[in-house]
Amino acid sequence: MYYRKSKNDTKMIIQDVVCHVPPPGFVFDYITGQMLETGIYSISDDPAFQKWQIPPEPDEYDEKRSEEEEKQESDPDYTDPELEAYRSKEWFRRINGFWFMNNGKPVYITGNHYYYLAHWKIDIGPPSFWYSDLQFFYFWASCVEDPRCGGLLGFDRRRAGKSWKSSSILTEYLTRSKRSLGGIQSKSGSDAKDFFQLFVVEGFKQLPHFFKPEYDRSQGDTPKAELRFFATTEKGKQARGKKKVSALNSRINFKDASERAYDGKKLKIGVLDEFGKLEDADLEERHRVLKFCIQDGPKIVGKLLYITTVEDIKNSDCLRKAQKMFKESDPLKRNANGQTETLLYRFRLPFYESYMMDDYGMPLKEEAKQKVQAVLDELTAKGDYVSVASERRKNPWNDDDIFRSSASAPIFDVIKISEQISYLSWKEPKDLYRRGNFAWEGGVKNSRVKFVDMHNGRFLLRTNEMENARQNLQRPINKHRFAAGVDPFEHKASFEPSNGANHVLKKYDPHSPAMQNEFILEYCARPQPNVFFQDMVKMCVYFGVPILCEANRIGLINYFIDNGYDEFLTWLPGQKNPGIFAGEKSKQHGAERMDNYVTEMCHTIMFPNLLDELSKFDLSDSTKYDRAMSAIWTLVAAGEISAEEDTKRTDDIKDFFKTHRI
Repeated sequence: MYYRKSKNDTKMIIQDVVCHVPPPGFVFDYITGQMLETGIYSISDDPAFQKWQIPPEPDEYDEKRSEEEEKQESDPDYTDPELEAYRSKEWFRRINGFWFMNNGKPVYITGNHYYYLAHWKIDIGPPSFWYSDLQFFYFWASCVEDPRCGGLLGFDRRRAGKSWKSSSILTEYLTRSKRSLGGIQSKSGSDAKDFFQLFVVEGFKQLPHFFKPEYDRSQGDTPKAELRFFATTEKGKQARGKKKVSALNSRINFKDASERAYDGKKLKIGVLDEFGKLEDADLEERHRVLKFCIQDGPKIVGKLLYITTVEDIKNSDCLRKAQKMFKESDPLKRNANGQTETLLYRFRLPFYESYMMDDYGMPLKEEAKQKVQAVLDELTAKGDYVSVASERRKNPWNDDDIFRSSASAPIFDVIKISEQISYLSWKEPKDLYRRGNFAWEGGVKNSRVKFVDMHNGRFLLRTNEMENARQNLQRPINKHRFAAGVDPFEHKASFEPSNGANHVLKKYDPHSPAMQNEFILEYCARPQPNVFFQDMVKMCVYFGVPILCEANRIGLINYFIDNGYDEFLTWLPGQKNPGIFAGEKSKQHGAERMDNYVTEMCHTIMFPNLLDELSKFDLSDSTKYDRAMSAIWTLVAAGEISAEEDTKRTDDIKDFFKTHRI
């Protein structure tokens, strides 16, 4: 595998990155810069028996090696010709790659991949050849060779060997690089330490002697904090008579998960394990620091290998930033320097590429799909939507599954909600709505209302159909066309003050077929109370719609009444007292309506934050979900649930709508 295109190569496009594979039986020699013919290794002439197998070492290698070491005590320059030829061949393959026959087909693996398969020991012994790994190592080789690229951003399912592969890559580079640093960070300092000790150190210990450079043995064979490729300092008699060795003076260490742990350091390779699961560090800020660690001015001099499993990304802020990095690592979207925003190229495979393999390491895709689909069908039949979402994250079918939202005990259908969140995550906000504020025309209060686009506006508006519509300051003239609900904030001090939230729903309108029965406006902010009250007044006048407010939030209700806008307050049928609006049973009915709305109309909700709140909504603790409650009151207003029914019902909440159980 090599980045530079050459004559007679094969071009493979993996995840929008071009990879050039040398002609069968040839490899690119990185020492001479020439294409060399090496032939194609095969363990059998029968295609059915051709598969990956580690090329054997010379017979009785250990015994011959012992004899070689004995002779070197008196002649330090002595080498066994047969053993030296084998070692030279393995070094050549480690650097330049290897061809072998696999079920009748010639297959090329990169030098990194050969090192991993032939000499890196994992928990079950030598790794198996998987075609999914071949794609990963091809992709990584192109990232390394491309001078515009700073590394790889990878998402993998669990048990796909991400830690073994990344530790192998890190060690392979640092055991042949002079005066270089290899760094490790994970979701916490203890996780980084485990990665270092369980994967890097243990893997290094099992390498053949000819791949182990001189390293500092003063801390024993199992260093705890740093693997130093320095000569061990020996004094006195121990140092006399020994051949002076040349050391790389490189090292591999680990740091905590903090943003500035490697600030000021120059990294040859940085492995960022489980980057999608940070809890106490900012992923975006940490990457900003790490980008400088692999650059020398405009030149990229190191590489970053980001890798994470996707089964349990609970931190919503980290999930959002990981998704942002994913978008900004698209190799099809480059700046004027030919680089992505992150400097990285993103890599991910659907689960069925690495879930089940045949004897030749090729994926059994259809069998894998059937097995996982059977699990999904069983969970869906039980109504266990949380487990369905979890299973899709563990074994992602596509990019949407990687960033599928997680909910602990959803009232509403979390599958539909998360699918819509995933769909919207690929959209630009400007393609979904306009952001701005409502204002009196000419700045004159109680005049006509207009919508003004502003980058920091409090309202998100999906439609402009009302811009030239007739308005009336005395009464709502479009209550047959729209419904509005509001969840006001309380004015008392609080450690976690809530926001005021408002939504507008466009009802069925045969004269305006666009956006039927859809939410067309969202508001969620906490300005000064009078600003909030005025925002709601102007919204009502603009749409000509009355607004439904929760009963115990009387500040907004009194403002409307005291300023002559009482006609713009929704009184549920049967109500006599203007101070009594939405109550607890109306809230329960509203949740029932929202449950049905999500089931039938979730694909029309274009406000990601509303979807996020609906995925987590808890009716018994609704104060945490301002947007969700506002949308529920809007559906109550649209349905005109009677106050008489509101005061008489004593049903349990479970009587109103099904819960989506774990």
